[in-house]
Amino acid sequence: MSNMNRNAQLITAWCGPIFTGLFAIGGAIIGRFIPTLLHPSDPASVFVANVVSHDMQIRLGAFIMMLSVCFMAPWGAGIAAQTRQKEGNFPALSYAQLACVGCGTAIAMMMAFFWAVMAYRPAEYLPSVVQFAADLAYFMPLFSWPIFSGWCFLIAVAVLTDDTGNPVYPRWVGYVNIWAGLLYIPGGIILFFKTGPFAWDGILGLYIPFIAFFLWILVMTWAMIRNINAGQFYTGTPAR
Repeated sequence: MSNMNRNAQLITAWCGPIFTGLFAIGGAIIGRFIPTLLHPSDPASVFVANVVSHDMQIRLGAFIMMLSVCFMAPWGAGIAAQTRQKEGNFPALSYAQLACVGCGTAIAMMMAFFWAVMAYRPAEYLPSVVQFAADLAYFMPLFSWPIFSGWCFLIAVAVLTDDTGNPVYPRWVGYVNIWAGLLYIPGGIILFFKTGPFAWDGILGLYIPFIAFFLWILVMTWAMIRNINAGQFYTGTPAR
């Protein structure tokens, strides 16, 4: 219950909004990853022309997006540390969460990486290479939905199976995680579409998963801070 422990928990919790804010600045306001400047159905010439005319904007946005990623892992670790309290001597759910955190952080990093590479020298790349880099940038976060859905479902199981009488999170937080996990699934359907709501620029393929993800971060951050302020932060001795 030391102040150091409490402060460390608060730092991990606030990493979530910092990640969200930096991604909004780099990925939405500056870099236009979402809402996207590009469309999978665009002819190669139009696609490349859009990248060339916004290359510095995209590069700066990608730089800030990459910076935002470093806040994702500590935030996810903070959630796992809180659910760890109630798992006793076999914290499989919390360890599985950490695996998803690691994979999710790597995916977010590669998303920004390919977005940056696409704009590095688009006029010199073959048009198909520019399109390929953009496809990878969108497929990374969207087609990898099982990692992010699994992360949410693991938290939901930890919350909804907690029978200690003093749960780490309210039960409704478990149901929020189930809904978030389900809303990521349409991202996997981008494989079959280049136009329409299920394409990687569509409302169901792109916007719904991203909106669900960042709203989930804010809800879980609120729940984490609520626990910390109530004194329910991890002290090194898991409850049994």
